[in-house]
Amino acid sequence: MKSMQTSLTARIVGGSLVILLVSGVLLGRSIHKRVLAQFDLALESKAKTFVMLTEREGQEFEFEFSHDAMPEFKGGEHAEYFQASLANGTVLARSDSLGEASLGANIPPASRREFRNMKLPDGRRGRAVQLVFWPRAESEDEEEDSSDSSEEASAESNEAENTDDKDVAPWNDLEISRDGDEVTVLLPDGVDAESLALVIVMARGRESLDSMLLSLHLTLTLTGLVIIGFVAVLVYRTVRSGLTPIEEINSQLGLIGP
Repeated sequence: MKSMQTSLTARIVGGSLVILLVSGVLLGRSIHKRVLAQFDLALESKAKTFVMLTEREGQEFEFEFSHDAMPEFKGGEHAEYFQASLANGTVLARSDSLGEASLGANIPPASRREFRNMKLPDGRRGRAVQLVFWPRAESEDEEEDSSDSSEEASAESNEAENTDDKDVAPWNDLEISRDGDEVTVLLPDGVDAESLALVIVMARGRESLDSMLLSLHLTLTLTGLVIIGFVAVLVYRTVRSGLTPIEEINSQLGLIGP
């Protein structure tokens, strides 16, 4: 009878363990993706602020960034990094925190938006986003203010769109001048200004992300262990209670004898 009780308990607990393990893995992956997506969304939103710092007028466009407005790009313990370059790899601007290092832009860009994990210049684990965009003239921006919502929906549906539909070929005769944090690029008359693609790469440490994910996985693991322990005790008591009448019958039959 003891062997039957042990066998039933082991099978029920084992089956519950498998179900709980599979459910925990699926739940963990789902939450992991959601947390990572939220982190990437915040990273992308901040990177898009650099797109707004670009202005084009005729064959000339300017990129101006103030480190005083965003001191996190100056350096420090939790420094963040950015790099602006042309689609041919020519670096136009980089954050003070980056120094002479590079964020390793994917040139030529394969898509308009890319996320990747990377080792930051200061050695920390980080995550980066790369955005490819085509600077618009101020007049074009004003004309399209009324259709921003529809453009955003269209952009979201084409986030992974290949950049082959735009000309991202390099030009060797661009005139680039720098004045502090302001960079001016002058295109020759033979180049279509609307076809000039810029690449923004921004990176930050993923300490908060890793801490949240670690806390999540620890919580799921501890919760699973507690549930398994509770199920094991509950099953043991239930099986024992269910087999008690059978044990009593066997005892009575033993007293009757042959």
